[in-house]
Amino acid sequence: MRSSSAKLSCVRLAASARRSRCIVHAVAAATPPGSPPRLLVPASTSLPDSWEAGTALLIDKPQGWTRHVFPSQLGPGCTDSLLDSFDVCAKLRGALQRRKLKVGHAGTLDPMATGLLILCTGKATHWLDHYQAQEKEYSGTLRLGEGTASYDAEIAVSERSDWTQVSCAQLAAAALTFVGDILQTPPMFSALKRDGVPLYKLARQGEVVERAQRQLHVARFDVWRDSPTSQDVHFTVVCSKGTYIRSLAHDLGRALGTHAHLVALRREAIGPHRVADAWQLQTLTTLINASRSVVAQ
Repeated sequence: MRSSSAKLSCVRLAASARRSRCIVHAVAAATPPGSPPRLLVPASTSLPDSWEAGTALLIDKPQGWTRHVFPSQLGPGCTDSLLDSFDVCAKLRGALQRRKLKVGHAGTLDPMATGLLILCTGKATHWLDHYQAQEKEYSGTLRLGEGTASYDAEIAVSERSDWTQVSCAQLAAAALTFVGDILQTPPMFSALKRDGVPLYKLARQGEVVERAQRQLHVARFDVWRDSPTSQDVHFTVVCSKGTYIRSLAHDLGRALGTHAHLVALRREAIGPHRVADAWQLQTLTTLINASRSVVAQ
């Protein structure tokens, strides 16, 4: 939690105060026919009678590290345990002991990231595109003066540059340039494909290929420091589908004449749904296992 003195000691960008200068986009998403799927919340005391009929769940994804890199490339303190968005789907399917059950998620989170995932089961998977198209909110921390090939702490630092000249005022002004409609180049360490090959496979072989820019919308980009001379910068971002927060951190560093990479990222919300209302994965799987035990008796 930020202290009041910390707030006073740094400049915070309040992009929301300047939204009149931005174009506000309503993301168009095809709404499937029928009523939205049942939303299973942590306060629930009973599980669905049929997961195939369709259920949506809010999950607070814990942190894990990616299979996209070699162990020797991992940053300091990282392990090679695996837990990405697809792993969360697999864990739910495994807890239910239904290998053929359709389980999908509405928007990937990188393995180092934590926060909100929306999972849908059975017939509710038709709603995944609807959820995925909704606006996302993230909080996190980036580190100035250090760059990595993946734009986050998943890969060891490979580039360093002076960052001490960056003032809070410069930081705020640079962040403001990324509010509104922007063009963003996806990172090489991503699941996007080139001629059928995932980019991360090319990246870990040292290859760099051209990536088409994407038009995105950033509705809000707030930045602040714990002190005016801190190397770490905290942020909140509200953005459209398809935004790479890693690239946003990288590009902000470049705009400031230095390097930057993510050291922490958390998804706070997808549309109206917030991570505060989400299941802890362990809590949900424990409830499922307990329910199965009762049925067996």
